Amino acid sequence: MVTMTYTAKKAQGAVKTWFKSAAHGKDVRIRYGKTIYVLHVAGRAPKGYAEAEYGVTRKELKAFAERTDAKIEKDLKAGRSRKFTGDIEALLGH
Repeated sequence: MVTMTYTAKKAQGAVKTWFKSAAHGKDVRIRYGKTIYVLHVAGRAPKGYAEAEYGVTRKELKAFAERTDAKIEKDLKAGRSRKFTGDIEALLGH
């Protein structure tokens, strides 16, 4: 998902373009002062931070987390990494 941000000053004459972009699944952000408004198709609001910022679905994020957790566990078992307990000296082996 692509997000475009416009300022109110650039808004003149661009409204039709914004609606076309929103119709194609892109979020359009409009900054007015310190507030940002988002234009998107009704019923298709971003579900969370990862989707809004990076364009990944919850399913894709969950799969990534599972792959990462498996790799961390594999590295721990192979001795390529250690868990950090909060003691930097122990982690560095001093």
